[in-house]
Amino acid sequence: MKSIGLSLLLTLVFFQTSLAQQIRFKSAQRVTQIGVADPKMFDDLMVMVPEIGSHSRNVLERQNLKPFMMPVRQLGFRGDDMCYTLTSCLEYYLNLKKNYKINLSPDYISLNLAAAGRAPSAKDVLNFLVKDGTVNAAILPYDAGEITNAVFATQKYKINNFLFLFNGSTRTMQKTFETKKALIRGNPVIVELQSDDKVTSFREHEWGPGRSGDYRYSFIVVGFDEVAKTFELRSNFGNDWANNGYIHISYDTFGQLATNGYVMIPEEYY
Repeated sequence: MKSIGLSLLLTLVFFQTSLAQQIRFKSAQRVTQIGVADPKMFDDLMVMVPEIGSHSRNVLERQNLKPFMMPVRQLGFRGDDMCYTLTSCLEYYLNLKKNYKINLSPDYISLNLAAAGRAPSAKDVLNFLVKDGTVNAAILPYDAGEITNAVFATQKYKINNFLFLFNGSTRTMQKTFETKKALIRGNPVIVELQSDDKVTSFREHEWGPGRSGDYRYSFIVVGFDEVAKTFELRSNFGNDWANNGYIHISYDTFGQLATNGYVMIPEEYY
């Protein structure tokens, strides 16, 4: 009887998961614009990463995706901060299914955008990943100075779309809510934070409330702790930065400094 009950339970879970995937797929098919900013569509389009994410309606005490991320990289001399952030985020989704073997090239994106006369803003890079994608870093290495012919005959890694969770004028509570909801489902959140020009030399383990300024740097939110009321951010500044490349930031400071937040909709889950 126990085995029958377990079998029925597994069948029900599989059916519900399959049904949810079909609903997301149909919703994604209806979306024609690149970049979705309507909160009403977030639940339909945001993936739930198998074995990591949860559909729980209760607020989890904590969630952290850091164990599933590739090692923190050091931003190269020619490298672009946003391109490094977004390729690292895409690697997370790809490598969950491919045994952590894929390193993607951020320089393929930045070199293409530079050739088109465009600065690599978050929206530009995300749009590029939807339309063109990037290549394996084995084809175009980190800190590359030019695009080689090898990129034209190799696989491109793309995303299906992206969600624009919040902007600088969004209320602090809403920024926190949307970020936690994405993390609960197993999705890293790409954010731009206001900072001073000393951000690249941080040695503290927590981002203090006074660290604001006119500069913007991109980070990946990988976790939250509801007891401590903090998020954990991943940088592009190497293992010597902050706490092995990661830093904690309070919900309040995050709400004050986070100007934009995005979540990828990867192709692998549609």
